[in-house]
Amino acid sequence: MPHKNAKLSVHPLRKAYQPKYPSYFDDNPLEYPNAYPYPFSKKMLQALSTTGFTGVLLLSALSGCDVPKNVSPSPGSLSNPFPVAAANLPYRPIMFGTGLPTRIESEDAIDFINQAFQKEGLEMKYDTLIEVNGIRVPANAYNEQYQLGYVWIDYLNHGKGMAEQHETHLSPGLSQPKVVKHYRQQIDYYWQQYQEDAAAFVSRHIYHDSKETEDFRNALENKLPAIENITKRKKSFEEAYTHYYIYSQSQFNDENPTPAVQVIVQISDRVKDPLEVMALMYRFGASISRYNRPHRVGEAFTTAFANELEQIRDTKNVKKWRNRLEDLIGLLSDVQYYHFIKEGHPILEELRHVLAKEDWRKRKKHASKLYKMIDEHLVDYSEIKKMETLAEKGKSFIAPISSRDDRTIIHRDGGKYIPELVEQQRDLHRQIRAASSDAQKDSLNLLLEQVNQKERALAKIQSDSMHLATLQRLENDVRLYIQWAKAQQGY
Repeated sequence: MPHKNAKLSVHPLRKAYQPKYPSYFDDNPLEYPNAYPYPFSKKMLQALSTTGFTGVLLLSALSGCDVPKNVSPSPGSLSNPFPVAAANLPYRPIMFGTGLPTRIESEDAIDFINQAFQKEGLEMKYDTLIEVNGIRVPANAYNEQYQLGYVWIDYLNHGKGMAEQHETHLSPGLSQPKVVKHYRQQIDYYWQQYQEDAAAFVSRHIYHDSKETEDFRNALENKLPAIENITKRKKSFEEAYTHYYIYSQSQFNDENPTPAVQVIVQISDRVKDPLEVMALMYRFGASISRYNRPHRVGEAFTTAFANELEQIRDTKNVKKWRNRLEDLIGLLSDVQYYHFIKEGHPILEELRHVLAKEDWRKRKKHASKLYKMIDEHLVDYSEIKKMETLAEKGKSFIAPISSRDDRTIIHRDGGKYIPELVEQQRDLHRQIRAASSDAQKDSLNLLLEQVNQKERALAKIQSDSMHLATLQRLENDVRLYIQWAKAQQGY
């Protein structure tokens, strides 16, 4: 450490580190699973591995990085190329961000997979519901003789267990106690925020102009600081926050409120415990959000849905009102899959018929057909696990091929960098900057556009080639699966 009185001096930089993005010429991690992702280069990892305990800790952490799995069987051997591990399920939905890989389209993948079965000489039934050895799934293709086929799994048929839920995330269909627990934890978190910086909390959470808003602000800025007992102060905070939250969720400016809005207001009036009110408001709002869109669900469903909400609104007995409301929340939450909720879809039509039944108490009995239809469209995670077990035992061979499988990633082996074209572009840009007249600039810009068009055309050819190579690799692995399945059965 330099002495505190030492003079500062400036020295020229002898060597500078130039940061860069991963190169197109780096090893393809789909083919070389030991190629670590950026920025952990091979040289860096080798250096870290010699740094003792710290290096070991870092390397152990790297083992959890999202490096594509090498699941393709080695040449000359036969094994299952589509274990459940290769499906990369369950997955955690990403709400935002960049850098996700480009994948092949489901339609293209299905066409090439079907080609694989044809090339192996199998006659298949396509888009058929199969029931075999205790599983019931919508198969894209199936051969009864060999009990051999596949299910293409993407967001359109993701059933139970396919997506992970973050522990702090509320999802439709959660029970009242779980949502109450969530809001209890949320209030505890907000209480901690308020204690740490009351002024910041006020600025973040108060953004309406109303009497209730001013009451909440006054409680936070004046009333609470005057309470010496910490337990009583926290209780007062909870009361003020829940009152403000409920107010903000149940106030609407519509002169003619919809039945849905009227039911929300009823919740705040009829349910006594504030946390119960918050939870029930959320559950009701989450369950109806996708159905409360006339342009998507159509006039017939909108009418039936509004009629059901009016029936709930007009129920005088609070216990019966709550029971009917809970019944509707449960029913709608079971059909939450967005692609079902559109005009003309058979499942939405069946839901409309169920809602039209006069006696809502017998709705579950009438809904049996609805739940059967949903089951015929979806694949649960437990079902693909069972597919794998049945294949291992040689009983049936239904490959769960997932759109999230690493083999669906289109790997950019060469990239779009073409040195000759880049040099031409740079030279033309220099000439344009130096041009002395508009006519000369226009002429140079025309030449530049021609170079750009050539670059785009070459890039399109390159992209199509990489896309086709990805599909062909997938087709090849499907053929290996078919050969493995036949070998397991002694064919």
